[in-house]
Amino acid sequence: MSEIIHLLGKSLNQFLDAFAQLNLPSHYAYLAYKYIYKHRILHFERFPSFPTHIKTKLANSASILPFKNYKSFLSKDGSRKYLFQLQDLSLIEAVWLPHYRKPTICISSQLGCPVKCSFCSTAYLPSIKNLSTQEILAQVLSILADTSPPASPIPPTNIVFMGMGEPLLNYHNVYSAIRCLVLDFNFPQRNITLSTAGFVPNIYRLASEHIIPNLAVSLSAPNDTLRNSLIPINRKFPIHSLLNACRNFPTQPVCFEYVLIHNINDSPLLAHQLASLLANLNAKVNLIPFNPSPLLPPTLLPPTLPRLLRFQNILSSYNIPTFIRKNQGNDIFAACGNLALLYPHTSLPIINPTCHHHIPHYPTPTPTTP
Repeated sequence: MSEIIHLLGKSLNQFLDAFAQLNLPSHYAYLAYKYIYKHRILHFERFPSFPTHIKTKLANSASILPFKNYKSFLSKDGSRKYLFQLQDLSLIEAVWLPHYRKPTICISSQLGCPVKCSFCSTAYLPSIKNLSTQEILAQVLSILADTSPPASPIPPTNIVFMGMGEPLLNYHNVYSAIRCLVLDFNFPQRNITLSTAGFVPNIYRLASEHIIPNLAVSLSAPNDTLRNSLIPINRKFPIHSLLNACRNFPTQPVCFEYVLIHNINDSPLLAHQLASLLANLNAKVNLIPFNPSPLLPPTLLPPTLPRLLRFQNILSSYNIPTFIRKNQGNDIFAACGNLALLYPHTSLPIINPTCHHHIPHYPTPTPTTP
């Protein structure tokens, strides 16, 4: 039996090659390309104007989505979390966040995450694998098909690589997905943001590409001592090397994400240190109140509102654009740092029982002086 041809992620020329390989007329390749990328049709049997025998041949020889199935969960604030089952039965998550101007699709790049940030629930999942380009793109395509009318223009939408995983540790597949989003889906590259914990070599690599997304950096501390305890990759790529990589990144400003944890990294002193650190950069800051999770130590808490606002005001006093990210999807564990296969009815991750994975324990970071 010949190998299944995966169409999602292929360029138009690759569609033509694939249809030639299947001995199908080239005009069907053009139509299939349009139906998938422009009309968001997910199943061959729904392709208009395709004869039944061609639909059958495609169904037997090719695929669009690499998922066995998926399920969505609706938050009381309108957010949706999607649970996708891959062909190997493993599970990943993505999130759709509504907004009156432009919704956001938050997608995953890995199953689990090897970076192991101490404030992120995904760190408690085993790091199993990189997602393929098709598995990354299928999150976007499935969510678009679920949230927008078929055959209509894709509504203005932000795509953020801020779900499960460290995108720059799955560089080839993530960048291939970004290229496809821009060249085939026709997403403006200004609407695509890649968030990294700071894998410095691939920040430089990304800066040299032809298509370059916005860059967001999960910083969360203004000094190496504290950041080492929060984001262990800092031990290999300390703050000075990370900021040097960001300084001349082509898409500016660079967004620095700062997860605020009560009495850990939310003191006025640290706000002043952060402002000094970013003084000579074209930067903006997104403050993200910590989102508790049953997988994380109960001693980790979000900041009080007065401390959150004081932190923002200090940064703003240095003329650094500083925003507080609105938490969305908390009730379905869809908020930032909560993607760990958790659902309201359970406090344990849903993991394929045949894998026998162990959920490790990570120490609580050392508090700073308030």
